[in-house]
Amino acid sequence: MEVSERIARRYRLLFSLPPLQTIIIRTVIYSTLFGLATELVKVGTVSEQTLRTGIAISIAYYLIPALISTPITAALVKREVLTTRRLAGLALYCILFTALVHITGVTMSALLDNPKLDEASMILSCGVMLSIRYLVIRSLEEDKVGALLGAVTQPLMSAFAALYFLRISDVYGLLPTLARLVYVAGSLTISSWCLLAIIDFKVTKGTGMSGIELFRAFMQNWLAGKKTALEQILSRNANVKDVKITSIIFFSKKEKPKYAIVIPSFHFGPFRNIGSSQLPSKIMETLHNEGINAVVLHGASSHEEDLTSEEDCHKVLDTIRKMMKKVKPKALSASPVMKAVHGKATAYCQCYEDTALIIITRAPRLTEDPPKWVEEKIVHEARKLGLKEAIVIDAHNSISDIEILNRNDYEELVEAAKKALLKAIKSEQHPLKIGTARRRIVEYTEKQGIGRGGVLATVIETGGRRFTTIVFDGNNMIPEFRDKVLQALKSTGLEEIEVLTTDTHSVSGLTTIARGYHPVGEAVDQNKLIEYTIEVAIEALKNLTEVTYTIESVTVKEVKILGEKLLQKISQAIEISLRTAKKVAIIAYLVSIVTSVLILLT
Repeated sequence: MEVSERIARRYRLLFSLPPLQTIIIRTVIYSTLFGLATELVKVGTVSEQTLRTGIAISIAYYLIPALISTPITAALVKREVLTTRRLAGLALYCILFTALVHITGVTMSALLDNPKLDEASMILSCGVMLSIRYLVIRSLEEDKVGALLGAVTQPLMSAFAALYFLRISDVYGLLPTLARLVYVAGSLTISSWCLLAIIDFKVTKGTGMSGIELFRAFMQNWLAGKKTALEQILSRNANVKDVKITSIIFFSKKEKPKYAIVIPSFHFGPFRNIGSSQLPSKIMETLHNEGINAVVLHGASSHEEDLTSEEDCHKVLDTIRKMMKKVKPKALSASPVMKAVHGKATAYCQCYEDTALIIITRAPRLTEDPPKWVEEKIVHEARKLGLKEAIVIDAHNSISDIEILNRNDYEELVEAAKKALLKAIKSEQHPLKIGTARRRIVEYTEKQGIGRGGVLATVIETGGRRFTTIVFDGNNMIPEFRDKVLQALKSTGLEEIEVLTTDTHSVSGLTTIARGYHPVGEAVDQNKLIEYTIEVAIEALKNLTEVTYTIESVTVKEVKILGEKLLQKISQAIEISLRTAKKVAIIAYLVSIVTSVLILLT
């Protein structure tokens, strides 16, 4: 499994919270249930007194501390990501863990007829609550003092209720009870501090990056959409490289740029709004503002070619904008788009004078980020055949979670491209017609796998032959949806068609499924998308017009890219964190819990 895939699989460790209103309702319900269950287990019979006492426990020990601690914590902590909803969710989860400890202690107390177990479990549950709250708040927020004070609020109020309303001090006496409470809560909280410190030390030693800083920056992006901290970490550890952007620019009769196919050599990742993830739609919008209808295609690149910062993205956009203002038409003829199949691979090739544009795919089988050597071999073959250059496009149009690509699969792509090249080179070049149309898809967002670029159709005609591409601004596509789009478009009279995606990673990191994103067609009404696809294809046909063109390449100097080493470091940081957490948590918390129980029972 590639490094980027191993990182993406960790999204399954994340979870989301319900709305604040739902959290409050659940807090009331769970507090009531746990309070009643505690008293019922203790007494063993249902009576009016049992219900009254159970309700008192619910309100004093569970509900009031949870509800009041949330706004107090919000005021104490200098928050980056812990909104009121998330703090309320934390309070709710603390109730669940606290109730588990408390009800277990009450049950054992009833079975063994030992009242100390009841009181001990209540003190222990306060300590567990404090340690959990400190672990969560401190790992997410930089404010050290605020994190400690915010962590104390809920367990302090629960402890007060236990002391003065539930009378746990009657068993030990007030001062011994307070001493036990301080030890238990302190030892468990120190265990949480040790866990964070050791994870940070191990990750820093293994990767050179602060583990807690990296985790906090990632969570700020995941929970609040803030990207500055994470981009700064990535940029500090990134490689510096020049990147090339190749564009085929089509001109109207007035010699103004009208359409463009833009193929950057870098990758559109790593996820959400970080680095170059949103660049496909940003390039489209930038050129749209210049009066150019553009489509952005995915070159042969993978995650080590991701840009790391918004600053570099602006450099890319400025470079493209300036280039479009200077270009002039240089040619008017091109070959028809020729198709070739080899094994499970398919390639389409069109020659623009001495430059070939080649689209490669394995659809309906897995088509995903071919390695750089695939592009290099195809370009080498094109030059051997007498062409000046070849531009290789990864259609990125068929996802599979079970298929794994091997060397032979990639070699088939190269062979299919060679066959298509030969056909296109032998074909006579004719004047070119092109028509495009684009539609934004407002019903769906990146969370459903649809980027802001929407769907764009391009119809190319030369020598009486037409070829249609449908490009969705998304990250890959489920093969069943691609098949439905092809069938729907063929029913309109179009014959040669391929469906592609931009491979935007603005859709990635928005869902907790194992893949980390929804490919196009998975989380949407497919019929609605097909309706839009037909609509833009028909409009592109209507816009078909004679054009001239030029092919231009520009280089953006010294941009920061992730690089394979940085990806390895991030993956290593995750693995070290998880491995260390398992080992340290067991030892640290076990020692604290065992010593706490021994002290509480003496």
